[in-house]
Amino acid sequence: MGTAAGIEEIDFAALGKRLKALRKKAGLTQGQVASELGVTSGYVSNVENNHMAMSIRFLAWYGQMAGMTLDELIDGKNSQYVPDKLDREILEAYHQLSLPNRELMNRLLALMLENHKESGVGAAAEQMEEI
Repeated sequence: MGTAAGIEEIDFAALGKRLKALRKKAGLTQGQVASELGVTSGYVSNVENNHMAMSIRFLAWYGQMAGMTLDELIDGKNSQYVPDKLDREILEAYHQLSLPNRELMNRLLALMLENHKESGVGAAAEQMEEI
């Protein structure tokens, strides 16, 4: 990816706006983020609006939420995908499954993707009956 930006090269105003956009795209409120991080919603607002410096923990949480490395988050690259509410619900449910059921889910998803590529959504339902 090239060289990481030095601290003096980081556009913190743009970074705050990017964090706010990522939070909104993920369907999260400032209060929800604050609760996750153990801070106030005012702190989240101040960071997003470049009125207060953000902690590394704050930045790392946003990176994890968005599925981005810190370099990607800071540089503003690879920000096309941000997990939405459905993504988070699916991931949470997946982690609650036993290992055999996760393996079954992975096979099911592989079949669905294969069938989607070949003939669309209808064929996936037929193969699900085989599982």
